[in-house]
Amino acid sequence: MSEKLGVIAVFYDRKNFREVKNTELCFTNYVVDLARYDDESYKPNKINGFYELVLGELGYKSEKCNTFSNFDLTCMYSDLVFLRFENE
Repeated sequence: MSEKLGVIAVFYDRKNFREVKNTELCFTNYVVDLARYDDESYKPNKINGFYELVLGELGYKSEKCNTFSNFDLTCMYSDLVFLRFENE
């Protein structure tokens, strides 16, 4: 049996320009692998290594999200601005 929290925190997502509740957020590590090319040779086919670009630490669903997806919008912790508390 789960207990209700009673209070919900509402944030403004500066990246996606919308309000989101803490109950809608899920943790994600949304990254894209990028290749780093050798700067000295200027040859586009000589890969020097790979690195990850973090696109989102949190995710949530929009109205257009597929039912089989966990999220379709991502944001970073720093994108969220606290607005208010609401009763559940």
